[in-house]
Amino acid sequence: MIVKAIAKGLDSLSGLIRMHFALYDDKQQLLSSSATEDSLLSILKANTKLQAPYNTFLDRQLKLALIRQDPFIVQGFAGQYHAFIPLHYEGTTMTAVAESFYTSLADFKRFYCSPRGRALGITARTEDDWLRDIRIYSSEEITSVLGHARSILQTLITSEFDNGRLNKYSQQSRTVISIMSDINSDYSVRNIYQIVIDTVIFLFEIDTAAFFVRKDGQYHPEVSEGRNKEIIQDLSISVDNRLISKATSDETSVSTMNSHELLHAGFPEEINLVTLFPFSTEAGLLGILAIFNSQLDKETCESITNLCKLTAYLCGIRRKREELELTSDRLKVLSIQASSLYSLYQDRGRLYEGIVSEASNLADAEKCSLMMPLDKEMLQVRASKGINRWLMENVRVRKGEGISGKVYEHGMPTLINGAEAIKNYGSSPRSHYKTSSSLSLPLKVADEIIGVLNLSDKRSGVSFAQSDISLLSPFILQASALLKLCVCNDTLEEMKKLSMTDALTGLFNRRYFDIRLEEEFLRAKRYNLILSLAILDIDDFKPFNDTEGHIAGDNILKEAAFIMTSAVRSHDILARFGGEEFAIIMPQTPKAEAFRVAERIRENIKRNIKQTWKKYHKKHLTICSGVATYPDCGAMKEELIRCADKALYQAKNRGKDSTVSWE
Repeated sequence: MIVKAIAKGLDSLSGLIRMHFALYDDKQQLLSSSATEDSLLSILKANTKLQAPYNTFLDRQLKLALIRQDPFIVQGFAGQYHAFIPLHYEGTTMTAVAESFYTSLADFKRFYCSPRGRALGITARTEDDWLRDIRIYSSEEITSVLGHARSILQTLITSEFDNGRLNKYSQQSRTVISIMSDINSDYSVRNIYQIVIDTVIFLFEIDTAAFFVRKDGQYHPEVSEGRNKEIIQDLSISVDNRLISKATSDETSVSTMNSHELLHAGFPEEINLVTLFPFSTEAGLLGILAIFNSQLDKETCESITNLCKLTAYLCGIRRKREELELTSDRLKVLSIQASSLYSLYQDRGRLYEGIVSEASNLADAEKCSLMMPLDKEMLQVRASKGINRWLMENVRVRKGEGISGKVYEHGMPTLINGAEAIKNYGSSPRSHYKTSSSLSLPLKVADEIIGVLNLSDKRSGVSFAQSDISLLSPFILQASALLKLCVCNDTLEEMKKLSMTDALTGLFNRRYFDIRLEEEFLRAKRYNLILSLAILDIDDFKPFNDTEGHIAGDNILKEAAFIMTSAVRSHDILARFGGEEFAIIMPQTPKAEAFRVAERIRENIKRNIKQTWKKYHKKHLTICSGVATYPDCGAMKEELIRCADKALYQAKNRGKDSTVSWE
């Protein structure tokens, strides 16, 4: 209907202004156009090469019109101007396009004489002939014309929308449904109540109507309209009122004009007739629609009942949405709080403390503790808040015992309210707790229970409830994942350590030595730095093993490693090179300094490893060391190792118990 009315307006405007008008929706689809079309524009549109550019030009301007509020003009391919008139009303957007005109005669003549104009064949007609068809408006004229055109079209839209609304109000129950379909999902419940009241009063010629909601044991008007609005605004109805009880229990309309009953219920003398309609959803009663001093026939009662059912459903959806929005807001807060813990997964202690702190704040609890497995059968308190940490440090609970032990065993949240509930778990109320209400939640990843979180003593003094479990559940999921991540990270770090550590001596192993030597060698080469390497070997270690045994040999290796660790500098890299051989990478260390380090180690081992062996023929355990330095030994890492090894061989040939630098 709206499109048809505007199409008629377009035809009228086209006749008045001598321009072609077209109407497009918000998807750039043509809805209607005037019968006459601009002659010059028709030639342009008929040209196959210009059709696509013209459509692209039109599409771009239509999209722009959806954003802009005021009419605007754009110059097109033929030097003509095209006017775009945005039309907005209550969520409906359309664009009227006026085509086309020149702002001066010179503009037309330039195009007429241009190569494009000749290519289009417009020179087949004389300039004077064309001037009878084209339209020329000055800037001032077109501004005025477009302003009037927009006013006319906007008035048409407004009129059609308003008429449509009036027509809806004239219908019965189906019209009511149509009105309700216009309710925006962003409307509050109170907005919906107001729509119901306005609809009832207008559609059914009601004297006075109000929507009552329950507050503090009474029904009070939330929205009221009509002749007796001021009287109704201060009215309250008891929840025990017979009419209220009957309407809510039977879920049907209830009416009375008994003056005694009305006065007894607290209605003022001006009220002589009351009809109540329950406003119910699956979740319960939302309120009561009350209609005053209006006689309703059966059909009207049915229509209003249907109206109440429909709008109650919409209100239920809206309330559910508000609950979801509240939940969403809480989840955002939880996400922010949990995200603050993400950076702590590499620090077990701080993560424990962070979880306890955030959980207690979320639940508004004074006391909170986190229990983690000591082994498969025992829990231990790892962090606490609001409780003396020294008292909690040694608290352990066996799996299946007490509240926490049961939660750890079965993996189910446990809500405790009252001393009797505590006794059911074989415990008794503790004096340092203010209340007998507590909440214990399992920390789970899939089916694996990895800990228990305990909360007690709400700051408000109220008891914990099921809502607290719902509130904390998203946080518990994230905390559990972080705790599992922490365990995995610790395992990974341990595996890394094991992968680069010699199991016997605790020194770095050959694999780690190779990696670090490569790194330090490349750094020395890139920045022209000195790099020294020492290879150390225990003298006559095989005879020692053969006479004293491998256990004694292992002990010597561990003792030698300990002495070497004490003798090297903080930036040196000491590793077990293989068997009884050790290696020291010494970044930015000249040959003389590297020699002194190796000598210090040789002397310390000879002096500090005491004779405990019985069969080995030597009184002292000694070592030989070979020292080499880059770049003296060549440009390759392998040459550095080879030179250090040769120096070690020379030390062995000199009678052992010596240090040699490669020259």
